[in-house]
Amino acid sequence: MAIGSGCTGKSGAVVLSAGSSRIRARLAVSTGGLCSVRLTPATLLALAAWITRPGTSSSARLLRALSGPGSEPRVDLVEWMTLVAQHTRPVSSSDLIHAPSRMPVVVATGQHDRLLPPRRLQPAARRILDADLTVIPGTGHLVTEESPAQLVSLIATLEA
Repeated sequence: MAIGSGCTGKSGAVVLSAGSSRIRARLAVSTGGLCSVRLTPATLLALAAWITRPGTSSSARLLRALSGPGSEPRVDLVEWMTLVAQHTRPVSSSDLIHAPSRMPVVVATGQHDRLLPPRRLQPAARRILDADLTVIPGTGHLVTEESPAQLVSLIATLEA
């Protein structure tokens, strides 16, 4: 089973269009590639600070902007994001998924996802993948961080 999670069109496109006889179903979590991301002014400012001044402060600020209400990022995740900012460059991807393979897929996103809000992602998931959107309550874009147990439950439904 392939499990995809990512906020760029390329990671979403890879997970949703990859073909293999070993892949029986897919779980796409807060995945780009189905629709364009939405950058609010606050998220854009946090992202710009993270790119131009990589450090623990800007990483924590970006992670807070991407998280659900009241969520505080783990120290090791802040450290990881700092390393990412210091040693990589983000890429912009307008590559949207147009013809994914047809197999069972569950698309999930956070209730408070600011990059891929449920109201924007739902129509795209329906149109492109013929899938309903599962909205994870109380979470933001970082569903894998904020609610891993809920994702395990979704995987179990795909394996049944």
